[in-house]
Amino acid sequence: MKLVAPPIKVDAEDGFANDVLGRKSYGEALCNIISNSEDELVICLDGKWGEGKTTFVKMFCGVLVRSDIPSIYIDAFSSDHIEDPFFAVASEISAFAEEMGVKEETKSSLKEHTVAVGVQLLSWGAKIGLKAATLGALTASDIEALGGVKGDIAEGISGVAAKFVQVRLDAYSSSMAVFDEYRKSLSELPQAIGNEKTNRLVVIIDELDRCKPTFAVSLIEQVKHLFSVPNVVFLLVMNKEQLQQSIRSIYGQGVDASTYLQKFINLETRIPRKNNSHDSDAAKYIDYLWKVHDFEAWGDQHSILECLKILARHFDLSLREMERVFTNIAVLYGTTGKDDLRIAPLIVFLAVLKVTDDSLFNKLRNGQIGYQELIEQPDLVELEKSSSQEGQRELQHMFDLIRFAVSTEDEFRLLPDRDQDKFSSSLGHHGIFREDLLPIFTQRLSDFIIR
Repeated sequence: MKLVAPPIKVDAEDGFANDVLGRKSYGEALCNIISNSEDELVICLDGKWGEGKTTFVKMFCGVLVRSDIPSIYIDAFSSDHIEDPFFAVASEISAFAEEMGVKEETKSSLKEHTVAVGVQLLSWGAKIGLKAATLGALTASDIEALGGVKGDIAEGISGVAAKFVQVRLDAYSSSMAVFDEYRKSLSELPQAIGNEKTNRLVVIIDELDRCKPTFAVSLIEQVKHLFSVPNVVFLLVMNKEQLQQSIRSIYGQGVDASTYLQKFINLETRIPRKNNSHDSDAAKYIDYLWKVHDFEAWGDQHSILECLKILARHFDLSLREMERVFTNIAVLYGTTGKDDLRIAPLIVFLAVLKVTDDSLFNKLRNGQIGYQELIEQPDLVELEKSSSQEGQRELQHMFDLIRFAVSTEDEFRLLPDRDQDKFSSSLGHHGIFREDLLPIFTQRLSDFIIR
């Protein structure tokens, strides 16, 4: 038995060999766009947390290999302790040139221009030049950081102001020349590594949405201003909504973050998701998780899988959330014996709530909510209505069990006799009363905290 699902193995050359979700065709389509486009592409691969973006781009690297397109993978989160993201990206590019055996002359030129840009970025002139190119204006904090100049300008001391402006203009002009030289050197790198067939290099920057806002926003700004050149394609992997929040936290809540982000991105795409009930991504991934966890369920397999597929589709669970739900179920089954009481639909429902709505789970655990209040929760209203429809046998059974276990004494007495007796006899064999069900299963699901 495995408590935690192992990462999907990604073959370096046949990246989609273990393609659980059938994303190979999408990866090939994205590769064709990169191969056929002559633009200076900056592509945004958008997706929410836990949708498998990192696994996809690592598989995508295998498609690039087969198309003779070299790639560099950069985990931005691992470098967000660095003040200036240029150094994180530029160092990875330099290391790649070294690894690929680029001619010494090309490596020296790239290194020289990289160092020159780095020196310029250590000066305020270059930083302000880049910001001005993006926003068209300086903020008060920028001027204040230059050391007392803000006050002089505010007082209208023309000599100081003129000197300040001249220094900034000279620095900006010098910086732009250095940046242009670096960009030229970078654009020549794909051909220098012998990639004459496609003359393309793809730089994948992942985990942007996990970075500090200042680092993430500065990185995408620099990709556009410093790294976006002919022959080099950038694939920025992010949660666009989260990154827009980062933009607002830096430039103010009044900033149109979506429009601002469009300044840096040529093409936006999302990994396609199949949501049809019979061939959904959720169903495929749940079947995969069952295989890799490999725990003893004593005949509950069908009920676990069918209930989880229903709830995953309704709650729109991400791949990561499904992993956490499965781990909770595996822990519960791993801590019980063959003859212990298990009610699979109820266990699955509680495991999903524990992942998606911990506060509601705790209310059930502490006996603070009854059935009527439970099904009035926004996420459960439509699901409970669906359980009464014809053909929803598994869902009906699950809600019958939830009603039986969660109802208060007053609610339970109002149920028809057949519903009151429906599950009581099986509990009697275990010496357990109806009131014991929620405490037993919520406690077992809470004994071990999954991180």
